[in-house]
Amino acid sequence: MKRFLKVGKKDLTIRIPASDSRGEVWTYFRKKHGAYSQIDFLLASPQMASHIGADRGVIVDMPFAIRASDHRLVYTDLIFD
Repeated sequence: MKRFLKVGKKDLTIRIPASDSRGEVWTYFRKKHGAYSQIDFLLASPQMASHIGADRGVIVDMPFAIRASDHRLVYTDLIFD
């Protein structure tokens, strides 16, 4: 992850926080081990970060969503005036 965030002292991207309706941040469930992990992230360039709606992302936790993949959908709204 560090490679995507910075090179030397230059910020390449900013990590956008995301959570589901319960405030949980896991995006991947490993059934074999019964483990929940956060392995999917939203990154934005410093210029793009100013257009992130509500300064955060959303992790979809609708009941049917986990049937599509073992990863939960992470998204954000972009606002351009």
